[in-house]
Amino acid sequence: MDHDLVKRSPLHILDPRISYVLQISKIGLWDYDPSVNHSFWSKETFQIFGLVAHDGPVPVDVVLSRIHPDDIAVFLHRVNEFKVGAYDLTYRVVLPNQETRVVHSQAVPSMHSNNRRVMGVVRDITAERTTENQLQESKERYELAERFAQLGHWDMELPSGFIQWSEQVYRIFGLDPGTLISFSEFLTKIHPEDLPDVQRRLSLGKMGIPQEGEYRIIRPTGETRTIHEKVEPIHAYGNIVRLFGVVQDMTGRKIAEAELKAYQDKLRQSDKLSAVGQLAAGIAHEIRNPLTTLKGFTQIFLQDFGKDEVRARHLELMNNELSRIQQILDELLLLAKPQVVALSAVNIDVVLREVIAFVGPQAVMQNISIETDFASPIPEIRGVLNQLKQIFINILKNAFEAMPFGGTVRIGLYSEDGTVYIQFQDSGEGIPSDSLRRLGEPFYTTKENGTGLGLLVTRRIVDSHNGFLRISSEVGKGTVVTVLLPVHEGLPE
Repeated sequence: MDHDLVKRSPLHILDPRISYVLQISKIGLWDYDPSVNHSFWSKETFQIFGLVAHDGPVPVDVVLSRIHPDDIAVFLHRVNEFKVGAYDLTYRVVLPNQETRVVHSQAVPSMHSNNRRVMGVVRDITAERTTENQLQESKERYELAERFAQLGHWDMELPSGFIQWSEQVYRIFGLDPGTLISFSEFLTKIHPEDLPDVQRRLSLGKMGIPQEGEYRIIRPTGETRTIHEKVEPIHAYGNIVRLFGVVQDMTGRKIAEAELKAYQDKLRQSDKLSAVGQLAAGIAHEIRNPLTTLKGFTQIFLQDFGKDEVRARHLELMNNELSRIQQILDELLLLAKPQVVALSAVNIDVVLREVIAFVGPQAVMQNISIETDFASPIPEIRGVLNQLKQIFINILKNAFEAMPFGGTVRIGLYSEDGTVYIQFQDSGEGIPSDSLRRLGEPFYTTKENGTGLGLLVTRRIVDSHNGFLRISSEVGKGTVVTVLLPVHEGLPE
């Protein structure tokens, strides 16, 4: 009976050359006869299923016993479809040693039979599937690493200029993944000010010179990001055929670096203020008492020699200089004292109007006009009234001194996003950039008779109110000083 069944299988009529090719390629053949519910296998098929090869029929139950339990339902569904035509199926088989293999099988109706026999091939694709899975896992891990590092890569063909981007590059540029980007379109994403430098580096890359640098891009939303890029030329057969680039979004790092620098600058300034404070405390004890004695005797001598004009003029000069020393001492003592003791609600617009009234006579004498632009309403802040007045008086005093031949001071007041802005703009000569960077350093001044302590005191008071002081200036156009103070809700009770 088995011999007759084998005779009915078309496998025995295969050309020996075809059989040899199938052996080399490790492709197994099988022939299914639905009239007896048996199949016939080639030697390679037995090897794939981990069975001993023989010429007899293979019952369907034997086949099912080798199929992975999770794949049996799909397999049986395809078996039932034998009656209607071909199929293509991938499933797993479990060998006697419990090894699992992935096989791919294809089948078509037999051309040598009238009873709907089915001829099929089966191939072990375990190694291929393992490789595919490993490649997919590697790709996923690589994409995840790129996303964490804000890192992407691109590949540009030469000379067509066609660019392929990784998904992370699309995210960095704010574009939908999969969009085809030409070289000309890529250039439109570069900030106009940085475009010449990017084009120069790309040109050098095409000449075979590796490049590295930073530039800015503009996203479709208008947001600007800072990108660090490395470009490597790819050679083939002695020619440069591609450029491979790696880009990293440095925006967050740049912001962090700027914040760190600002913190370090503020820390250095704090150290300087601390040193000045310690110095002030020492000076106060050493100078205050003898200074009081000198001023007292000077006043006495002025009374005794008031009729002697020469001596009186000399004594008056001495008294003025002693008063100047007293003023410097008072500023030093202010640096040594805690700045904010008790905070209270303050209307900045009222404070500014009082200060303007106070300095008004001096402005008239110096031919200086004061213009105001106060928004309304302005929320209250929390602060120390007298210290706030001192801030504004110091700023206006500096503005007046910057305009010895008259001019205009514009004072603006407005609030935005929980912050009150007080801006002073003068029409003076302005401050050179080198001097502007040093403003606020202890004892540094641009004035002939200045001490360098006025702005230092102003900064310290502003800092003690949790505020900020910004100064910008341009030679020939004047100086702008802006005080930023948090509104009432922005400070603790």
